[in-house]
Amino acid sequence: MHEEHCLCAHIPNLELGTRLALVMHHFEARRTTATGPLALAALRNSELYLHGLRDAPLDLNHLHTDAGEERRVLVLFPSETARPLSRSLLDEDPRPITLVVP
Repeated sequence: MHEEHCLCAHIPNLELGTRLALVMHHFEARRTTATGPLALAALRNSELYLHGLRDAPLDLNHLHTDAGEERRVLVLFPSETARPLSRSLLDEDPRPITLVVP
């Protein structure tokens, strides 16, 4: 990306209760036009997980617990039966949420 088009100075610093777990193909992570790294830079409570690496299968089971705290893991996935991440959905289960974004 050309330096004059860089957004880095304009990326906000957001603190959310929901943790973001971004899953990217390892080829995508190197692209300067990938939007996932922008989300990671803005959201302090986020992590990147790469898939498609030879001899390194992706295992996200650890997302269900963090420092002994049980977490509710939701996956962002478009479907007709998908539910929005709303206050009513949050109220159904008191555990903190980790949102997996493939």
